Amino acid sequence: MRFGVTASRKVGPAVTRNKLKRWCREYFRALAKAGNPFEVEINIVFKPMDKHFYDGLPHAEFIKAMDRGFHNIGKNL
Repeated sequence: MRFGVTASRKVGPAVTRNKLKRWCREYFRALAKAGNPFEVEINIVFKPMDKHFYDGLPHAEFIKAMDRGFHNIGKNL
């Protein structure tokens, strides 16, 4: 599985963008360790939201959203 992350400057400052990218890498590493059978290429795009939306995003909520998205991908394969 290959993945990419797109987070423009409109998402927030560099600290916030780097945090989101780090969380994505951690999430996909955990999937790889779990023996994920999918062979796909994924690009995660963080869209500009309200000011400080991503700053206040809890890690648990991020994981829940990623799980929902990945579950939807699995249904479509």
